[in-house]
Amino acid sequence: MKKKNFLIFLMFVFSGTLIYFVYKRIGVREVWEKLSSFSLEGIFVILGIMGISHLIGIFRWQTILKNGKAKINFKNLVSSWFLSFSVTFFIPFILGAAETTRAYSLKRKEKKVSLKKSFSSVLIDKILEGTTSFLMIFLGVVFLILYSLSVSIEVWIFFLLFLIPIGAIIYFYVRAFKSQSMAKIVEKPLKKILNHRVKNVLEIEKEIFKFFELKNKKLRKSIGLALLRQLIDFLACFSILFFMGIKLTLPQAIAIIGFIYISYYLIPIPAAFGVLEIIQALVFTQIGFNPQAGVAFVLLFRSFNFVFAMLGVAFGFRSILHWLGEKMLQISDKNNKA
Repeated sequence: MKKKNFLIFLMFVFSGTLIYFVYKRIGVREVWEKLSSFSLEGIFVILGIMGISHLIGIFRWQTILKNGKAKINFKNLVSSWFLSFSVTFFIPFILGAAETTRAYSLKRKEKKVSLKKSFSSVLIDKILEGTTSFLMIFLGVVFLILYSLSVSIEVWIFFLLFLIPIGAIIYFYVRAFKSQSMAKIVEKPLKKILNHRVKNVLEIEKEIFKFFELKNKKLRKSIGLALLRQLIDFLACFSILFFMGIKLTLPQAIAIIGFIYISYYLIPIPAAFGVLEIIQALVFTQIGFNPQAGVAFVLLFRSFNFVFAMLGVAFGFRSILHWLGEKMLQISDKNNKA
C-alpha cells in the first residue's frame, strides 16, 4: 500500500514539474491573452455539444444492455455514467476503478440486471469507445506526419508505440468475431491471481463475445453510436478552437484532437495535468501555431470536462446519502421489531 501511495505521489510531482516547466517557458500572461479571446457564447455552445456527446454515450450503453432484453431506467444510466466519468477524470491511476464503479452503481439501482451483465456491458462499451479513440489517435499522428516532413523523433515514437494497442484491438475483433476465447490463453496465470474467480472472467468473456456476433443488430447500432460520439467530440474540440479565434484546416484539427487522446492514455494523471499541456504545446508548434494557443486550448478543454466530472461527483454524493438513508431505515426497522 505504501509503495502504491509513493507512486501516486511521484505522479503528482511529475505532473507539477511539467506544469511549472510549461508555464515558465511560455509565460502565464501570454496564455491569459489567448484565453481572453474566447467568445462568451462559446461556453454554452461547447457545453451543449459535450452534453450531446455524453447522451450519445449513454444511449450506446443502453443499446448494449438492451441486447439482453432488459428494460433499464434511463435516469439510472445517466447517474452511473457521470459517476464513472468523474472517477476517470479525477482518479485514473486506480486501474479499473471507473468501470467497477459504473457496473456496481448500475447493479445497485437495477436489481434485475445481474452483476455479470452489468460488468460485461461496461466492458463492451469501453471496447467500442477505445476502438474509436485509438482510430482518432492513429489519424492524428498520420495527419501530423503528413502536415510536416520535418516531424520530430518524438512523434515517430508515438506513432510506433500506438501501433501496439491498435494491433491488440484488431486481434481482439478477429478472435471475438470467431468466438475464440482470449482468457483461456492465459487461464493458468489468471487462476493463480484470481483463484476461483477466473470462472467469472470466462463467463463475462462469453457475454462480450455473444454481443460481438456479426449478425447482432445491436452491435452495428452501437458501433454507429460510437462513431457518432467520436464525431461530436471532434466538433466540440473544433468549436473550442473556433471560439478562440483560431483558424485551422481539418488535418490540423484532427492532429490536435488525436494527441488529446494520447495525453490521457499516456500517463494516468488526474485530468492529464501537465502531460496535456506539454504535448499540445508541441503539437501546436508543429502545425504552425504558437505554444500559448495550445496551452490555452487545454485549459478550456479541461474546464468544460471538469463541469461534467463535477456532475458525476454530485450524483455520487447523492448515491451515498441514499445508501446511508437505506441503512438507517434498516436499523430503525430492526430496532422496532426488537
